Amino acid sequence: MMQENDSKKIKEYLIFILPVLFLLVGIWAFFNVVSINYTRAVSVVDWLFSGSDSIIATLRDVDTLMGQVQRIILMRAFWICWFAGFSVSVFMLGRHIQNKKEKYSEYAVIRGKEAYHKAQTVIIRNHNKLHTKESLKLSKRLNALVERLNYESDFGYGALAIIDCENQINQKINNLSECLTDYEPDLDNQQSIEAVLNEINILLDRRAEMKKHH
Repeated sequence: MMQENDSKKIKEYLIFILPVLFLLVGIWAFFNVVSINYTRAVSVVDWLFSGSDSIIATLRDVDTLMGQVQRIILMRAFWICWFAGFSVSVFMLGRHIQNKKEKYSEYAVIRGKEAYHKAQTVIIRNHNKLHTKESLKLSKRLNALVERLNYESDFGYGALAIIDCENQINQKINNLSECLTDYEPDLDNQQSIEAVLNEINILLDRRAEMKKHH
């Protein structure tokens, strides 16, 4: 676990450092690899996008053409690689910042999509009971709950009031599992399950309202 965390930290440092390194390499190359005369005659944009003939024509008065073609090709290859590397590093940095998630609350009992997976498991476990004629309406309500949980935002983030609400939802899902274990379609004892479903939906409504204000 520690090795995994260290690996993530190193990766994060690299994402932040690489654009700076590429920029420094580019500045150094511009002022040291490309001669001062070439810098005056041909800009970096020209090295990247102008044709070789155009660059040679620009350099006619700067230096002799002997060996120029090879030098131009090497310089152009360098600047294209540098530009590509710098662009990718900036893109990766932007994506990392955009997708960076806040840490889960230490008080969260249930996180991410665990509520959805937990409710789905409860239904799968009671599959035979819920596929009877007597359980058709109940089965639809249970599936509707699972679908709703799937589209809910990840659990485990936000104010303590939201976390408390999510923890209550987790407890109600546990209650739902217990009720379904005791459920017998022939006995028509759906009332307790219906009550728990109503409580979960009320809590989800409350959570959605609190999320709007936070």
